[in-house]
Amino acid sequence: MRALEVALSLLLAAFGLFAAFEASKLRSPAASLTQDVLGPGFFPFWLGVAVAGLATVGLLQTLVRRADAVASVGPRSWGAVGIMILAIVLYVGAVGLFGFVLATFLFVLGTLIALKQPVTLSGLTAAVVTGTLYLVFARWLQVPLPVGPFGW
Repeated sequence: MRALEVALSLLLAAFGLFAAFEASKLRSPAASLTQDVLGPGFFPFWLGVAVAGLATVGLLQTLVRRADAVASVGPRSWGAVGIMILAIVLYVGAVGLFGFVLATFLFVLGTLIALKQPVTLSGLTAAVVTGTLYLVFARWLQVPLPVGPFGW
C-alpha cells in the first residue's frame, strides 16, 4: 500500500508540474500590452503548482509515516464519499435552477451539516465561501455566473 501511495504522489506531482509548465506557455494578446491582465494561463498555472505542492506534501507524509500506521477505510468513510457525490450531483442541477449564489450556499451548508459539523459554523462557512467565490469570479474576474429566479 505504501508503494502505491508513493507512486501516486509522484505521478500527481509530475502531472502538476507538467500542467504548470504548459499553462505558462499560454499567452493572450492583451497580456503582452499590459501587465495588469492575468491572462488565460494564470489559473491553470497556479492550480498545477498547488497540485504539485500538495502531492509533494503527501509524498513526504507517506515516507515519514510508520509502516504499521495505515488508515483503514470503513463504512463511515464510504458514506461520506457517497454524501459528497450526491451533493455534487444535486449542486450541478441546482445551479441552473437557483443561480450560483443560492446553490453554492446550500451546497456548502448541506455538505457541512451532512458531515456532522455544527450548524452555526456551517452557516458561517457557507456564507464566507459563497461570498468569496462570488467576489472573486463575478466581480474581480468578471465571469458571468448563472443567475437564479431571484436575480442573484
